[in-house]
Amino acid sequence: MTNTAEIATILTFDPTYYLQEYVDLLDSYGESGQEAAKQHWLNCGIDEGRRGSLFFDPKYYLNQYQDVAQAVGPANYGGAISHWLEIGLNEGRRGSEEFDPVYYILANQDVANAYGNENYEEATKHFLRFGQSEGRLGRGEAAISRQHLALLAEDPASIKKLILFLVPGQEFFSGGILSIFSLYRLSRSMEAIHGARVLMCYFPGEAGADFKYRKFRNEVVIYPYETILDACCNTSEILFHVPCYAFSQLIPRLGKHFFDELQQRCAVRVNVLNQGTMLDGSLVQCLKEVVANTTLTTAHPSYCTQEQRLGWGAPLHLLPAWFYPDDAPARPFETKRDLLIVSPDESPWRETVLETIAAAMPQLEIQVIQDMPFDKYISLEKEAKWSLTFGEGMDAYFIGIFLRGGIGFSVYNDFFFTDDQQGFQTVYPSYDVLQKRIVDDIKSLNSKEKMESYNSKVRPVLDRTWGPEKTRKALASFYRGDLTLP
Repeated sequence: MTNTAEIATILTFDPTYYLQEYVDLLDSYGESGQEAAKQHWLNCGIDEGRRGSLFFDPKYYLNQYQDVAQAVGPANYGGAISHWLEIGLNEGRRGSEEFDPVYYILANQDVANAYGNENYEEATKHFLRFGQSEGRLGRGEAAISRQHLALLAEDPASIKKLILFLVPGQEFFSGGILSIFSLYRLSRSMEAIHGARVLMCYFPGEAGADFKYRKFRNEVVIYPYETILDACCNTSEILFHVPCYAFSQLIPRLGKHFFDELQQRCAVRVNVLNQGTMLDGSLVQCLKEVVANTTLTTAHPSYCTQEQRLGWGAPLHLLPAWFYPDDAPARPFETKRDLLIVSPDESPWRETVLETIAAAMPQLEIQVIQDMPFDKYISLEKEAKWSLTFGEGMDAYFIGIFLRGGIGFSVYNDFFFTDDQQGFQTVYPSYDVLQKRIVDDIKSLNSKEKMESYNSKVRPVLDRTWGPEKTRKALASFYRGDLTLP
């Protein structure tokens, strides 16, 4: 946590601003009482939620970013300042309504050239030292104007083909969201195949106040859907990638009339990104009645069967999920900690299993992944030797640790696992068996030779379905029209 002396930086406290903002203090200290104003802010003003500068308003910050409010407390104004200085500003979070560091870099190419596209602290200092006096704007007039600004790198009217990934306006963090961001990045790299401009948009009617997700590090600009459709007025083809949680709301939200008019203007296709849900076939048919060219991609082989193809009544394609921004390289045994990371899934067995492990292995560090930034989770995944999932079993917590060179533990189920995965030493037939065997299995595998040997047996089986190259190839096949079950 930033200490009191460090809180009063040039970005968080300006005595002239403070005295002008609060007439009661100006009356008490006068215009020359700058040191007294600073001491008042440090001793009283912070706790009262008074803002000390143009750039940071603690009440605005806590209201704008609920994850911060949950982490430090909804009225912990000192904690809010510390978070912004240590984390938030580096992530491009706005400290106040009056200044938007992401906008400022986008609007000023010379600033981006001088400091980089994501050096938000230096961009803020540039505005303080030079931008204000030069008459530069510190924010867009509205969120939509900022989206337009980012889009102006290319004339929207010149775009002929569009691929739109739709995401919720209310940011939340999940494996599904990470997978969508990964598919977005890969799609952008495949322009030679599909010939389209790839954009990410908020789901219709859900445009957020910000134009970026900030709970994990990413470079993606998210546009208001309505802005893109209005601006790209000469588009001849549009492909919508819609997450499975929201596909049933697409027609009710926009209306059949909207799609009828859009399909008179251009070719429309909707693809439902099914990342682990048993979709209602009748809802798929309702969508197909409005947009005949509807397809589904499934993240898991268990959902990509002829039975599912017939039940959903739409072409089906296996598109394995990939959650990482890189290829998730393995780490050697000697760089790992004796750490067990645990999925956050609720289970009646979780408490007793973790108690059993902790009692038998007090030296083992156990970390449940709960309300954790993705960057921190990735750091733990790289460092950990072990991972235990209480979720579907063949999930990111199980797969990811093997990719990083460690070992995962889970309980078998015949829906998500294949027969050849049933024989893994650390895939148990039940939680009862897991509880009885997991401690001995951790001890027996806790050496460089044993861990690397076991990992090398499991990895080839996982690699048949999972991995960045599998996702790349499957996505390229999708854009070429070569579907698994057409």
